[in-house]
Amino acid sequence: MPHFMFQGNYTHAALQKMLAKPEDRSVPAGKLAKSLGGKLREFYLSFGEFDVVAIAELPDEEAAATFSLTVSGAGHITNLRTARLLTASEAMKAMGRAGGGNYKGPKGK
Repeated sequence: MPHFMFQGNYTHAALQKMLAKPEDRSVPAGKLAKSLGGKLREFYLSFGEFDVVAIAELPDEEAAATFSLTVSGAGHITNLRTARLLTASEAMKAMGRAGGGNYKGPKGK
């Protein structure tokens, strides 16, 4: 089953609510993934560009889009990004297929 990474930022209002009453947001995220036929694999609060990073195993891109739209629509996450992740095995297959191609870069002057 494909894996997807979701990265986003909490709104100021969401942070204020969680500071006033801490809440494990992996629980609703896990329930959402399960309702879409998948499983939440990892859920992190993170430093840097994004406040939260989640990795979910979902059946397909449609389920990933549904996950992303549902979370975004709730209004507590902004700047949500979704990326399809490849396992090492999938990446090796892609590299093997790419290595046999005849695609050439620009020739220039």
